[in-house]
Amino acid sequence: MLRTWKTLISYLMVGLMLHCNLFAANGGYAATVSVSKVKIQDVIESVAVVGKLEAVKDPWIDVEIAGLVSSQKYQRGQWVKKGDLLLQLNEATVQLKLKSAISLLKEQQNSYKLSQKLLNRSRLLLKDGHVTKESVEIDETNHAILILKIEGLQENINLLKHQIKQHKLYAPFDGLISKGESVHGKWVQPGQGVLQILKLDEMVAEFEFPEIRLSQLDKSSVLNLGIDALPKIKIKASLNSILPGEKVGNRMLLLRYYFKNTSESLLPGMSVHANIQMQVLKNAILVPKDSIVMQGPMTFVYTADEKNIANKVMVEILRYYKSYAVVKGKLKSDDLIVTRGNEFLQPGIPLKIVDPSSK
Repeated sequence: MLRTWKTLISYLMVGLMLHCNLFAANGGYAATVSVSKVKIQDVIESVAVVGKLEAVKDPWIDVEIAGLVSSQKYQRGQWVKKGDLLLQLNEATVQLKLKSAISLLKEQQNSYKLSQKLLNRSRLLLKDGHVTKESVEIDETNHAILILKIEGLQENINLLKHQIKQHKLYAPFDGLISKGESVHGKWVQPGQGVLQILKLDEMVAEFEFPEIRLSQLDKSSVLNLGIDALPKIKIKASLNSILPGEKVGNRMLLLRYYFKNTSESLLPGMSVHANIQMQVLKNAILVPKDSIVMQGPMTFVYTADEKNIANKVMVEILRYYKSYAVVKGKLKSDDLIVTRGNEFLQPGIPLKIVDPSSK
């Protein structure tokens, strides 16, 4: 029953439109409308956004070797400078090995000096015929073995010294320790992550942005950031990257604006706001939103010519700006656009303009 009534109403509306057209053609009807003038101007638009601050780098600082933490110099929430000692692993065992290796090296070096003297003496005696060539060759072999032992000991000492350095963990850059519990007296090993340090001399402001407006974005514009918690701080940032949105399917992108930070008051997660600049449209055609008529795939407006006759003009909507639609079409400045009474208009219908001041 409902479908029957809808069909009947549709036929009545079509019949009414045909009747109005025929009546208008005989000069007995004029559609009452309101009009507004087309505007041609540059469109400068920005989008107000609210986002958050993030650190550019926030890596976990890790030990190079496994060991027992004998001392920890810094805790979560403290600022560190590049090169600061963060923690020390117990190195008593490796120190003993190093001491033993150095002592053994000295013994071998003394043996080397003695071996060198004996070898020189054997070579002199060989010239005088007091020793055999085989005896000298034995002394040379023993001397060469000592050289190899000394080189091996020296390599071992260098390795032990390197291991001692690995027992110390230093800050790789200036930053704030954001994560990591106290590990003093605990066993740590590579891969577990000891401390997380935020590198805050470089930061980004992240904003969600509608993906449908990406083509309108002015990617070269400099953003003036406002920090809600610190209104006196003024920051200029440039677009660094465009990433997929955090929520799948919400048709939003993530814009990241980069800046160099000189304040220790700025922290990740802080709320930040800005106005993102859109591309400037030169000599854009603006018509009121109410003038737009959509019928299936067609989008158009009605104009009133100098004889107040309705004309259909096809348009393409580029974007919306305040109470206007920015369109592409065959429109000129000060053309009269029908804004009210355009629902059932047809081309060629006479118009009665109730707001002649718009002419």
